[in-house]
Amino acid sequence: MFKKILVPLDGSQLSEFALNPALALAKANKAELLLMSAVLEKGKVEIDEHTSTRPAPDTQPMLARMQDYLNRIAELRAGTGITFRTLVLEGNATNCILETAVSEQVDLIIMGTHGRSGFSRFLLGSTTQKVWHQAPCPVMAVRDDHPIQHILMPIDQMVLAEHGLDLTFIVGGALSAQVHLLLVSQDSALMHGDEIDIAPGEKPFSQKLVEDIYSQEGAYLDDLQDRYGAARPITAVRGGKTEDVVLDYTAENNIDLIVCRPSHRHWFQKSINEKVMRESQSSILVLRN
Repeated sequence: MFKKILVPLDGSQLSEFALNPALALAKANKAELLLMSAVLEKGKVEIDEHTSTRPAPDTQPMLARMQDYLNRIAELRAGTGITFRTLVLEGNATNCILETAVSEQVDLIIMGTHGRSGFSRFLLGSTTQKVWHQAPCPVMAVRDDHPIQHILMPIDQMVLAEHGLDLTFIVGGALSAQVHLLLVSQDSALMHGDEIDIAPGEKPFSQKLVEDIYSQEGAYLDDLQDRYGAARPITAVRGGKTEDVVLDYTAENNIDLIVCRPSHRHWFQKSINEKVMRESQSSILVLRN
């Protein structure tokens, strides 16, 4: 499904965190990998990681330097069977990323973002957030170089086909990662912990919901597994405030990547997406409608 993947790079280790998942996804999907960098126009002002301002230097040496850098990255991976293309643009980083995504008809953007220890000069948090919100395609923001082994897809209803699970399973299969489906329920039995009062021999309400999912959607999940080579998903049901449930489950299960869907449903509104993106230490994949 991914035919062209865009990876913005600036020469920093933080930006290069995006390379490993990008390489795996490109290889699994036989996709072209477009390595891109942006150089600020001469005479403009930029803000570095120490929040000081300085005029941008003459752009020609920097353009040549970044082109050499991208070429070197592609050459070092020449034996992978992946088709690389490099692109160095002059202008604001955010605008260059978004304009390239449109003009190149990119299917996925994978970019590094700020980690726990500081900021990349090129990929500041504000750049990542703007790309998250404005890109015409899914965006994966990778926080570190830890392998992505567990992927969380929060869901809010039983009809799984409406959740865009194809992309989640494509990523899971390509990265050999375990997919977790987390149904966040507003049922009072889960919201208020009433399951402790179940009768002897009676199944907990959460277990019944999981069984209902596999009863109704088992064939659909099996088809996704077969098509994309992903393992059978782990399915869990939790009750509570959506963003808190997602963050708690992420911490408890060592989730490396959280899949966020567009905020068009009442329970997963923009504010919830924002809190998960802001407070989680996991990488984030933002889908599109």
